[in-house]
Amino acid sequence: MRYKDLDGEFLKEIKTVLKQNKFMRFDIFIISKVLKKDYMTKKISGETRAEAYHLFCKITGDRRFAAVPTVKRWFGINGYTLPRRENIFEIAYVLKMSENGLREWLMEGLGEPDVQFNDYHEVIWLYGLVNGMTWEDAEKNIETYEKRLKFEIKLEKTHSTNYLMEQFDARKRSDEKEFMEWMYMNTSSFKGYSLTTLEYVNIYKDIITEYVCNESMVSLKKFLAETDFYSWTKKKNADENERIVQKYLYYIKRKRDKNVSEGMMENIREANRIAHMSPDSRQKMLADIFSTSKSNNEFGNLTRKRLSDILNLPIQLEKNLRAGIALNELKYKDDTDICPEWVAEFIESCAKKTAVPENVKEAEDWLKSFKVENHRRCRLVQRKDLLPMILYVAQRRYTEENSRQNKEYEQNSAKEYFVNMANATLSSCGMTSINEKYKLDMVLLSTYQKDDMYSYSEVVEITSEI
Repeated sequence: MRYKDLDGEFLKEIKTVLKQNKFMRFDIFIISKVLKKDYMTKKISGETRAEAYHLFCKITGDRRFAAVPTVKRWFGINGYTLPRRENIFEIAYVLKMSENGLREWLMEGLGEPDVQFNDYHEVIWLYGLVNGMTWEDAEKNIETYEKRLKFEIKLEKTHSTNYLMEQFDARKRSDEKEFMEWMYMNTSSFKGYSLTTLEYVNIYKDIITEYVCNESMVSLKKFLAETDFYSWTKKKNADENERIVQKYLYYIKRKRDKNVSEGMMENIREANRIAHMSPDSRQKMLADIFSTSKSNNEFGNLTRKRLSDILNLPIQLEKNLRAGIALNELKYKDDTDICPEWVAEFIESCAKKTAVPENVKEAEDWLKSFKVENHRRCRLVQRKDLLPMILYVAQRRYTEENSRQNKEYEQNSAKEYFVNMANATLSSCGMTSINEKYKLDMVLLSTYQKDDMYSYSEVVEITSEI
């Protein structure tokens, strides 16, 4: 479907939403904070951006949080980019923020999850912030903590976030030595990601792919019923499955007097493929539904690579942790020393085509490069990853429940169904609830029109072509 074929009112509303300039972004957030004025409803001039940037530099003592052009882009000067979570923590130290202030910058400003109590970096940073330490002292505590980590560490795949949060609250005012001992005792719990959030991704992924596969199975049976497939399988004494359908299509193709059109054969072939698709194919299908052709899309852009990174996050974070432990061990050895066997085995397990390093220098070079590259793949699950999937499931379930109760579509109840499902999920994941000040949220809410609701796929089509 081309977007020009969509309902006129829906298309008009989405276009309006996309062209409005009143939605929260980090540049608006930081400019409002620095200048102590609300710029959500005001157009921000280049002069205002420059004023905010220079004042920020002044109040932070010209601290180098990142390269100058990068920091300028935080303010929307010569482009736009988001700071990293680590940058927000460091800014919090310099500006002496409270815990709530830090959370506001992370969740509302950056649009990311709350403090990750399963990540030892963020727990140590938060402890230092609460106790008025310097950023440098907090970084030293992280370095000290990492020196005691052992390669044999086994990370627990459990729901430990709430426990760690409660334990942190009880100990955040304790002395440094006591706090760090608590950190060491709970090392196996600091896996670096929220298992709850990852489970939500998998739950929604499975529900969506099941919907699509079941729909295709219904279509497949309908198409096959219009042919002689069932009488053919009866003669063959064969059950209906993917391979038998493929054999039937091959049988039809070889027949001289074909009684099935090419179009119908293609319909059967496609429905059969989707109905019986493999897990890898299901992942690709999900990306086809939720990704857009625009790069750096501020909406959910769940590409196949992004989805793969999310689903493999536990593996990648553990590899990153072990690479760091290996580097800590190697820093006390000479460059020309023989690479320890356990380090060589780890490198080989991460990259089977990589030549085994012969000495410490080669191993260090590989591990440093690996950590940098792998770190890019270890981004936390974002609101924009989850919300499009939640919308899909909410719309399907709302339709199913209405069908069972013989009810018609009603705009407000349908929208409320989505908002309730989204907020319940977001709250469990430590993310900001649905709010019209975010462009993605407003666009998703706009899919609910007076007489009908539209899918995220249709929104994606519009955003890709406008």
